[in-house]
Amino acid sequence: MDIGTLADSWRSEPGTPVYVQPYFTAKPAKELSQEEMYGWYLKASGTSVPAGQVRELAGSAVRES
Repeated sequence: MDIGTLADSWRSEPGTPVYVQPYFTAKPAKELSQEEMYGWYLKASGTSVPAGQVRELAGSAVRES
């Protein structure tokens, strides 16, 4: 989905609201190690997210300076 120009591509980078999390039906436990988290992501169920919500999430991203 198109969420803007190449100059706005940072809005979908790791750590932004639209990156990975909205597409999972559950949230991983916070105490998982990085390796356990990777395993969780491989097994977790995903879901589609409406285009309007993706645009809203991308638009809410704040660029770290």
